[in-house]
Amino acid sequence: MAGARVSVRYRVVESGPRTSKSRRTIAVAPAVTEALQVHRRRQLEERLAWGPAWADSVLVFTREDGTGYHPEYLTRTFGAVTKRAGLPPIAFHALRHGRLTTGLRTGVPLLVMSRRLGHSSVQVTGDIHSHVVEELDCDAAELTADLVHPPAVGR
Repeated sequence: MAGARVSVRYRVVESGPRTSKSRRTIAVAPAVTEALQVHRRRQLEERLAWGPAWADSVLVFTREDGTGYHPEYLTRTFGAVTKRAGLPPIAFHALRHGRLTTGLRTGVPLLVMSRRLGHSSVQVTGDIHSHVVEELDCDAAELTADLVHPPAVGR
């Protein structure tokens, strides 16, 4: 299983999973499974077309010859896509934080999100994302207050 792929002086360095919890299985929605299957079929066609020149790897997303993308290429491409979409600049890694925030805001328990992200404990997740937990605490205060003292209708 691959871990992180980072650029050190423009050389790609790969590392294994950081902790035992980094190695995990997570559920994915049927639409994601379908998209990955389509991608895999396309990748197998590319593999046949390249023949013995295909670079075999454990990577899911590769160039048409099977080689991995350079991390800086992905960073630049992501930046260009977000700019074209009119979004503010965002670090690629921030997508993990955004996924956690979205999950928590839609009601996914912190423990579940912690496991999906591969954090070593729910405490780590809470510490890293304490601002989100604090916002959710404020939301919880308002929701539970509404149970005791419902807002007036028509005001």
